[in-house]
Amino acid sequence: MIKKSILYVLMFLYVYQLQLVFLPITVNKLFGIFGMFLYAYHSVRGRPKFAVLSNVSRLMKPYLWVLFFSIVSIFLNGSYEMPYIRLGFSFFLAIFGTYPIALLFSRIYGRMCFFTVVKYFVAVAVVQMLISFAMFANSSFHDLFTSLIRYDEIAEFGIEQSEGFRLIGFGTGFFSSGIIHGFILIVMSFYYRYRIKSIGENILFFTTFFCVLLGGTFMARTTLVGACIAFFFIFSAGIHSVHRFFKLVLSVFASCVICLSVLVFVSNYNSVDLEVLSSFGFEMFKNYSESGSFESSSTNTLIDMYSTIPDNMKTWLIGDAKWMDSSGIFYYKHTDVGYLRNIFYFGVLGLMSFIYFQYLFLKTIFYKCNFTNCRKYSIILFLFFIILNLKGDADLTLLSTIFIYSEVYPKLNLKEV
Repeated sequence: MIKKSILYVLMFLYVYQLQLVFLPITVNKLFGIFGMFLYAYHSVRGRPKFAVLSNVSRLMKPYLWVLFFSIVSIFLNGSYEMPYIRLGFSFFLAIFGTYPIALLFSRIYGRMCFFTVVKYFVAVAVVQMLISFAMFANSSFHDLFTSLIRYDEIAEFGIEQSEGFRLIGFGTGFFSSGIIHGFILIVMSFYYRYRIKSIGENILFFTTFFCVLLGGTFMARTTLVGACIAFFFIFSAGIHSVHRFFKLVLSVFASCVICLSVLVFVSNYNSVDLEVLSSFGFEMFKNYSESGSFESSSTNTLIDMYSTIPDNMKTWLIGDAKWMDSSGIFYYKHTDVGYLRNIFYFGVLGLMSFIYFQYLFLKTIFYKCNFTNCRKYSIILFLFFIILNLKGDADLTLLSTIFIYSEVYPKLNLKEV
């Protein structure tokens, strides 16, 4: 029980990459440093349980092109901004940082199964939702948890502008929250295809699914992107069987009733203004029902940002090597769009190398996990990455690195499911 509790805490810290005020660096970087020493110790004492160095080589090689175009842009533009060099360092540490977590999984369960890891992802997401609602409902909880996190100026500005009408998570919020919880919903859909069979399992699954969906959407509407992809993947499994489809629809309906009942109870008991949260989370749907316009304030702002494009060939090719503007508070050219930010930083060449790296990384992860249809699963998450970058700068590598040590037991084919 103690080992599992420790594992839950470690997974929470890993997923949300907390920057605690009493630590000089993020928890994940500390994991990475500790993991390097632990792996070195195990290498000296004997053969380590997991081949970390081969994973470093396999996963880091495609990133060399990203580093190359980043360095070229920095050198030719005389810039000192190095976000992708820092990301490469974080990625390197993440491979080692997940090593001790993988060892603990193996110690507790005898092996590290992909679906067991997914369960822990879901568990920490549910805990995050509970903390977030507590922070929203009670100012004392809000002050306590926010006092533990070191925020940068962009995050502080966002929190000041968002308090009172959206959930602010413990160490996460805004676009990054949408990435995390959208990612979790998608890997939950993989779990559903393989493991969920009975009506009871279906109801429990969808109740948890809607918990993460609603809480994540109240933090960041980007969560809906992951939810849509996950729903499509789940329902595509049910359309081949009338019995399975009926069980699926019944489970979704029952889970919706359960979640809505809990939300209404919490709203009445703690005076949580659900109307405010739902107005934010589902603003586009509300606007569509009232005016026939499927839009929100953020989508309108985002569309305006697409008018800001490079005006010379040099920037299109190698970028300006600028990530932030001169104030250091706002993004360069005041655009949030992931593709444009990357083009402004290291051009189309750098952008394409980063996109290709993400695809190879996800493909490698699912190949290592022994998924029979590994390409299908990697493409689903890659599609999520592609859509995310229409909104902001997104990266899925740090979240999915933990799966490099896991496997699917047994090796199944979807036709058997």
